[in-house]
Amino acid sequence: MISKITDIAEDNIKELGYKYGGHFNSRLSDHAPFEAEGIPAVFIQFDKDPYYHTDEDTLDKIDPQNIKETATLVLNMLMDMNDTKQEKQNHKPLKGKVEFENQQMPKM
Repeated sequence: MISKITDIAEDNIKELGYKYGGHFNSRLSDHAPFEAEGIPAVFIQFDKDPYYHTDEDTLDKIDPQNIKETATLVLNMLMDMNDTKQEKQNHKPLKGKVEFENQQMPKM
């Protein structure tokens, strides 16, 4: 299932037309213990972030477009996983891709 989640992520990135310069696996991320136990997990990082997990990793560095694309990707991945489950149970799957409209970051 772990590789299946990676496949779903890669398929959605291509379908959504996102530029992806990151990777799906990292033994140092929060998801690693789950993956090590065989629990399906995926690490999604769109770009290399020089501030990631440093003292300079602050709110002003957040890229609203990155947040939007990550949320859209995760939602569409969940819809695809639901579609697969629904198809196995002979239910009608959800169709279509969803994309978030709001690109404004909330004021902190």
